[in-house]
Amino acid sequence: MEYPITVLGSGGSGKSALIIRFTNGKFVKKYDPTLEDIYRKQIRIDNDAYVLNIRDTAGQQEYEHLRNEYIKTGKGFVFVFSLTSRESFDYVRKVFVTTKRLTGQSKIPALLVGNKSDLEDNIQISDSEAEKLADFLECDFIKCSAKTNFNVSRVFHNITRLMVSEKTLGPPKKHSCTIL
Repeated sequence: MEYPITVLGSGGSGKSALIIRFTNGKFVKKYDPTLEDIYRKQIRIDNDAYVLNIRDTAGQQEYEHLRNEYIKTGKGFVFVFSLTSRESFDYVRKVFVTTKRLTGQSKIPALLVGNKSDLEDNIQISDSEAEKLADFLECDFIKCSAKTNFNVSRVFHNITRLMVSEKTLGPPKKHSCTIL
């Protein structure tokens, strides 16, 4: 069974770098704006196997219609902002409201992720600000760094656990067959 995870955030927040670090173990130094990409990775959590279908969305406004399609079919959502960018932080609230509207759910399985924690001298968002936004989003906050691989796996393991625990997607159901 696949677990569709939609990664959302503004352009330059490090969404693609975070996903590529997790799926391929590499850090992408050069910023290349994403149109839309899908990555697959099988993971094990507590001896259970999960196939993640990670959707990397475009952060640019002109691709909003494509992003909205991924939101409509998503089951778990990772909202990424750069700890070094106030603009990317402010964008999360906007895309969260859009996500709730498009999914039609009052509570969605989500995580708030502050990326680029390795750039300590350029941090613009305090932990308390991020925690306040996480309260608004009704989710947990995780700081990470795609560059140093700090907490990257934790992000994807936590959203998977959340999706399973909230039964957004449960374990595959066994079907029985009756022959008449």
